[in-house]
Amino acid sequence: MKRIKALPHPIQKQVFIRLLFGIGVAAVSVILSLAYLDYTFLPAILISIALAVLGLRIVQKYERDEFIVIQGTCKKIDTTLMKKRPKSIIMSAQLPDGDDVLLKIKTRRKHGIWEGCNVELCMDKKATLFEQAYLDLVGLPLY
Repeated sequence: MKRIKALPHPIQKQVFIRLLFGIGVAAVSVILSLAYLDYTFLPAILISIALAVLGLRIVQKYERDEFIVIQGTCKKIDTTLMKKRPKSIIMSAQLPDGDDVLLKIKTRRKHGIWEGCNVELCMDKKATLFEQAYLDLVGLPLY
């Protein structure tokens, strides 16, 4: 538990989601197997074990320093024309090597972010970066 509490908040959230969902799948499968007295719960137990392993793998990747934590300020939220849904967030940040950059993060949800708020972005060091005019596009893996 100490290892998980030492993580940044966005990574903690992802680990807890995976672990809790794995525990929930295991509990539901055991309850259903007891109710129907059959062995159909075995695939669900395997799924819950896989989710727990994925959650712990994120912790190990952070401990091996494979994540970059970038903190910055949201400058602008680009929205779609018709439905006004967010499509990208533009944030100014200082990279770990000291460079000031503008990052454009593609998104489909607002994530509780508004213009002027502080943003903490945790991304894998292997995430792809693209350049577009004066912006760096961040292609984030699904973590």
